[in-house]
Amino acid sequence: MSDLPRASRFSLTIEAITLHQKSGIIKSAYGTFLVATFAILLLCGCGGQDESTPLVSNAAPDFALKDLNGRVYRLADYKGHVVLLNFFATWCGPCRQEIPHLLKLRQKFGDQGVEVIGVSLDHEVDTVLRPFIQRYGITYPVLLGTREVVLDYGGIRGIPTTFVIDHNGTISDYFAGMPPSYLIEESVTKLLKQKG
Repeated sequence: MSDLPRASRFSLTIEAITLHQKSGIIKSAYGTFLVATFAILLLCGCGGQDESTPLVSNAAPDFALKDLNGRVYRLADYKGHVVLLNFFATWCGPCRQEIPHLLKLRQKFGDQGVEVIGVSLDHEVDTVLRPFIQRYGITYPVLLGTREVVLDYGGIRGIPTTFVIDHNGTISDYFAGMPPSYLIEESVTKLLKQKG
């Protein structure tokens, strides 16, 4: 599977998730675990290095993504802000665990120009994503991810993945997986000091 081009692996991942969500065949917790594990392995390419790993100090690729209500958001609209761009999915346990930390960071630093933007890799907006946002009290924008934005950001080797983007639109740091919350906070604090 890791020999497939990244675009093919991502397409297979999305198809596997969509089949799981629509078919209703796999209903047990074990079945959900297997599908989620399969999807993560496809996204990660079963480990190993990849030439498309996002590199710090690169300009963050701009995007035009819609939220659940159809409003278009662009990264360029956040120039002058520090942005935490968080790729996640509702079926991802670490993604769910990370949400309270992102909410706290937004609350703590929002008045200093820090924005959190979630990019969901889910496709079931009304039946899965909208209730998820309400259940977890997500107050930051949640945008619908596309294959293009995933590829633009280096293929996203696993989720959650959070990019820390400075006020000039440059990727300052990124975290694959769920790091201790203080690491993201330290990265944000450093950028705020540089900006001030």
